[in-house]
Amino acid sequence: MEIILWSVIALIGFVGSVGMIAAAVALVKS
Repeated sequence: MEIILWSVIALIGFVGSVGMIAAAVALVKS
């Protein structure tokens, strides 16, 4: 059960990181 929890946390962190990078790129290109 803990493995699933950590996987979800890691996934959310990964998606958040990608989102922040995408936002930064969009900001620079605008």
